[in-house]
Amino acid sequence: MKKGIWLLVIVLAFSAVRARAQVRELTPDESVRLGLAHNARLQAASADVRAAGAALRQVRATRLPLIRTQAGYTRLSSNIPNVAFTLPGTDSTFTFQSVQLNRYLAEASIEQALFTGSRLHNQVRAAEHDERAAELRAQQENADVAYDIRRVYWELYRALAVRTSLRAALERVDAHLTDVRTRLREGAALRRDLLAAQTRRSEVQLERVEAENAVRVGQLELNRLIGLPLDTPVQPAGGVVIDTTSFDLDTLTAAASAQQPQLAALNEAVAALRAQVRASEGERWPQLDLVGRYTYARPNQYFFMEQDRFHHTWELGFSTRWSLP
Repeated sequence: MKKGIWLLVIVLAFSAVRARAQVRELTPDESVRLGLAHNARLQAASADVRAAGAALRQVRATRLPLIRTQAGYTRLSSNIPNVAFTLPGTDSTFTFQSVQLNRYLAEASIEQALFTGSRLHNQVRAAEHDERAAELRAQQENADVAYDIRRVYWELYRALAVRTSLRAALERVDAHLTDVRTRLREGAALRRDLLAAQTRRSEVQLERVEAENAVRVGQLELNRLIGLPLDTPVQPAGGVVIDTTSFDLDTLTAAASAQQPQLAALNEAVAALRAQVRASEGERWPQLDLVGRYTYARPNQYFFMEQDRFHHTWELGFSTRWSLP
């Protein structure tokens, strides 16, 4: 029987030591580092930055020459008649031009915008402001996540301290309740003293349960922010270091206003909208393009009399488009 009791004690002690060894101790800086590496909000913000950068590259590409190439082969049906005529006064028919049933084409064209009424320029400016705004929003999200992690970390630290103090308070209340019961049996205390002690113990017990819940909620929230499994037991490591440096309120206010990425992102968003408005106003002007084309074909439409040979031609000119309101 004694051996079974000792075995049970050893197993319980080993389980307690193992559970304690599995508790992960974290410093504030380590928690922030883990959170910045695994937080889904930051990953979404980074994706927005990449999307804005891709949109900027796409808009910039519209200012480059547009080059198109094509090649093809076409076989016509054999029931198409040749171009023929009959001499007046005779029954003789002459074939003026035979139809080429096999048609080949290779063509390359280039188009370069020369004047767009600043539409493309303002579209690029708007995309640049959008990219900068996305970067600033990502910086703000980074700062917000770091702040949330530190806030939850120290809330957990406070909850653990409260739980420890309430455990000590419960021991003192239990000792006081035992003392009141002893004095009541000896006639040195009244019944109401016992009821008051029991009430106080119930209050401390309730506060302890609330503290346990606060610790559990703090651990869950911290694990969620830093990317650990929610059931991972975490423990703040180290103590609180109080910074006694004094700051002027006006200096802090000015620094906070100047270093707020969110405010700068709003300014960039406003600038992007203004550039888009100017780009829309540029559509009132005609667009002038330089157009060129090189063709190597059989038959070539410009060589009417030599349909059965390959010929190359090139073209160069201007085109304009104007969308009237």
